[in-house]
Amino acid sequence: MTNTTEQSYQEIYRQAFPKLVVYLQHRHRCSMQDAEDIAAQALHILWTKWDTLETHTGAGMLRWLLVTAQNLMRDETKRRQRKPQPLSLEELIENDHPFTMQDLIEKSDEDYDTYISEIMRRLSERDAALFRAKIVDQTPDDEIAAQLGITVNALRVRWLRVKRRILGMWDDLPDT
Repeated sequence: MTNTTEQSYQEIYRQAFPKLVVYLQHRHRCSMQDAEDIAAQALHILWTKWDTLETHTGAGMLRWLLVTAQNLMRDETKRRQRKPQPLSLEELIENDHPFTMQDLIEKSDEDYDTYISEIMRRLSERDAALFRAKIVDQTPDDEIAAQLGITVNALRVRWLRVKRRILGMWDDLPDT
């Protein structure tokens, strides 16, 4: 692309980016970060399609960017709706077990410790270490991921699998 093309694109970027962010925040009620991400994606698409567009100025270009941003936001919303939301251990217990976290809290510390020890005993060494970090030590996900040398998303997948294993052993756990 020529230097003139880059200058034209930079001018459009400077003018359109803040308008796209405000539009996305107000129209789609998304966070500043999400609005900035979508606006940047729309402007990136503009850059990749620059040679195929008929006009690079005026209201037509802004309208094209707004429609593109709206389509990207719609796609992102659909993607988030399809993605299963992770459950906390408390939600997992309340949804899938006959007693609640409150029942566990009301048990004595000794009963609770016995219950936690039994869960950890039945898990593999690796899963028990993750369970201890998340539940007993209440270590933040980013710290656990850094210790394990994995991404936070990979950690969350592991944690989901551990919670499923715990649910699988639920009926066999001793009543304390």
